[in-house]
Amino acid sequence: MDIIKSTVVAAATAAFLMAGGPARAEAKPSLAELGFMVGHWSAEGGNGPEEIWVAPEGGAMSGMLRWASAGGSGIYVLELLTMVEEEAGIRLYFKHFDTKITPWEKEEANTYKLVALEDECARFELINENPKVPAVMQYCRLDATTLEFRGADAQTPIDESDFVLTFTLQGAGAE
Repeated sequence: MDIIKSTVVAAATAAFLMAGGPARAEAKPSLAELGFMVGHWSAEGGNGPEEIWVAPEGGAMSGMLRWASAGGSGIYVLELLTMVEEEAGIRLYFKHFDTKITPWEKEEANTYKLVALEDECARFELINENPKVPAVMQYCRLDATTLEFRGADAQTPIDESDFVLTFTLQGAGAE
């Protein structure tokens, strides 16, 4: 029995050393990797939404969304968004406001965790309860001037049934 134990221990040790030692934790994504979202983005139509993201600074990245009502007769919604590097990873927070800056959500902000970041595509999943917001939000930079937002009601693969906004980069970065 001791020979078998010794052989197993020796084999496990060899495998451990050949693999380069203990398993290494993957590096956490940084806000700098979400820089593909920075810019002034507008969706199609006269009352299409606009989303503006500014470059990360001091461990946070800030954004704003403005969406006019149908016909452009007023503002339908304003959102203030932040992404923050935290110990648990990157979190995205947002609240809706009316034009007098009165929040729709009276309690905590809608809170999402970054669950995937690859090839200029970031997926966030809701971690607090609010049935009025998407359970999943995904931002993907499709090309130099196009950013796609998808919102889904369930934490399932993103598909064609999702709410989709296609934004075009405005200003100097778009030229």
